[in-house]
Amino acid sequence: MKKKLAAALALLAALLLAACAGANPAQNNGSTGEGVTPDTAPEELAEPTEPAVSIGTPNLDTDEDEAATPEVPIPVIVAQEVLAQQLNLMPNEITVIDYEEVEWENTCLGLPLEEELCEDQTIPGYSVILEAEGGEYELHIDAAGQRVALAGAPDVALAEVSMTWQSNEAPCQVATLGPEGVVYGLCNGPALMDAFVDPDRATQLAGFVSTYQAFEADTPAGSIAFEGQGETEATEAEQRMIAEWARLTAVESSSGRRSVELGLALLMHQEGGSEQVCQDVLIYSTGTVRAYSCDAAMPEELGEVQLNADELAQLYAWLDDLQQFTVDESVQATPGTNEGDGTTPPATAEPPAEGAPIRQMIFAGRGEQQASQADNDAILTFAQEQLDEILASAPPADAEPTPTEES
Repeated sequence: MKKKLAAALALLAALLLAACAGANPAQNNGSTGEGVTPDTAPEELAEPTEPAVSIGTPNLDTDEDEAATPEVPIPVIVAQEVLAQQLNLMPNEITVIDYEEVEWENTCLGLPLEEELCEDQTIPGYSVILEAEGGEYELHIDAAGQRVALAGAPDVALAEVSMTWQSNEAPCQVATLGPEGVVYGLCNGPALMDAFVDPDRATQLAGFVSTYQAFEADTPAGSIAFEGQGETEATEAEQRMIAEWARLTAVESSSGRRSVELGLALLMHQEGGSEQVCQDVLIYSTGTVRAYSCDAAMPEELGEVQLNADELAQLYAWLDDLQQFTVDESVQATPGTNEGDGTTPPATAEPPAEGAPIRQMIFAGRGEQQASQADNDAILTFAQEQLDEILASAPPADAEPTPTEES
């Protein structure tokens, strides 16, 4: 069991590192935080928590033999494929109108970004003009085809705006969200419009609008202007929850895909015990909690709940105050290690009771404070309570399916 638990913890760590490491939001496949490091190598990147249309690492496998022609340089083909990916089109639906070989003066590839974000370095590359669905786009790319910047795009707007989100830090990024989807880009810069990557987002947005009153708020997840039509006044934690949701929804559109680790705040894995369970509970910064059974070859979803206002406030307090840490109850702490190493606190001091499942947890704290043993225990208890709530509402495994009208 110990090897299995270690493997599970390694997998959970890999997932959560993508949700909580580093600051590089402007990469197409970036990480958390609100800064930008345009020249970060792809292997250093994790999942983004900011939208990304300014600077990107395409991460496309372009086959030189298939993609290149004598007339069109490889980076131009890469720019064509990047735009197709962003617009959910096939590359052959993107037409190359023109391109020019350029030497960019810095790593921001000609974008008017803040000086501190751009390293002074001559970057050979191309300015590429593309056409898609009747609109003209300008992309800047380096000669290696590793970095792309959106420099121009047709004006786009939603017919109905439900909320506007803006990042707290440089580069200033903005997203407007409505029933049609998302418009995202740099503040006062070009923007792209896309439908929701996750079809559930439209339902969630409608739920927010019908529940909460309109408000404007500055939160750790960015500023939000919300056009609610409901009767409930959102608490500070609920306002932040909507800002977290807006940011992550914009990231999904920017990256073009759903990701289980995006916005993940806490992941707890437990297995063993008298009933030999294997269960995972995932808690997101948006307050969504999902539980899965890992007994079978493929994970089986057990259910989903949403944190209430008080639970959200508690989660955000932990996220803002504590560093990232892991807990592994399969390893007993040794004397003299209770202070931790500054990044990963020691395992819990007491092993689980006989017959109890062994638990492992990774917490994606964003703060600077070292978690105490009391913090570890409180967060584990919090996660367990959410799992218990989901399990209590789940139908019995042998329950007969509810008949439908068609049956």
